[in-house]
Order: sequence, then structure tokens, then C-alpha cells
Amino acid sequence: MKTLVSRTLLFLAFLAFWGLRNGLAQSTAAQRVALRVTDLTSQERDNLSLDLQKRGDLRISFACVPAGILILEPINPERSADSVRAMALGALIARLPAQRRTEVALSLTEAEDLCAAARNH
Repeated sequence: MKTLVSRTLLFLAFLAFWGLRNGLAQSTAAQRVALRVTDLTSQERDNLSLDLQKRGDLRISFACVPAGILILEPINPERSADSVRAMALGALIARLPAQRRTEVALSLTEAEDLCAAARNH
């Protein structure tokens, strides 16, 4: 009986740890804004990066010029997904016209895969 209780507690501790770990990963991913940008140039990426550094609220966490992908994330991880979108919009208006950018649902892994495919094409 004591072994069954110990195993049950160990199993529940594992589930709690796994759920917490996955929940944190998902909340971090939800705070990112992934964009596809038509004809993205290195100069545009660099200028946007400088703008974000001056602002101090967002950073580019991933960029791939050949695939036209930018992933922005907040400096402060406590920000909500909606506030990150609003900050991103404000940062992008001056550098990337709306008709050239589209928000997309991309994980970091998917963005890296698309980038590799674009570079190999």
C-alpha cells in the first residue's frame, strides 16, 4: 500500500512538472509576434532592430531575410500577447508598410524550417 501511494505521488509530481513546463513554453510562444514580410531586406531588418533597441520594449528573436520571416518578442516577459501585438504594430509602421506584412502563426521551429528551405532553394 505504501508503495502504491509513493508511486502515485511521484506520478502526480511528474505530471505537475510537465504541465508547468509546457504551460510556460506556450505562454512565451503566445507573446511572440511572427510576421511574413514580402521582399524583406537585410537593411530593413537591421533598421527595425535598431528602432527596437532604442524603444526598449521589443526585440527581434528570429529573423530570416530569404524567407521574409520576423519574430518579435517583448523585453519584459510579463507582457500580454495583445500588448506585444500593439507594440509590434507601433514599431513596424515606420519600417514595413501594412501591405507587405502579415502576422502568421509560426513556432520558432517552423520558422527555422521555412528559413532553411528558403536558403536551400
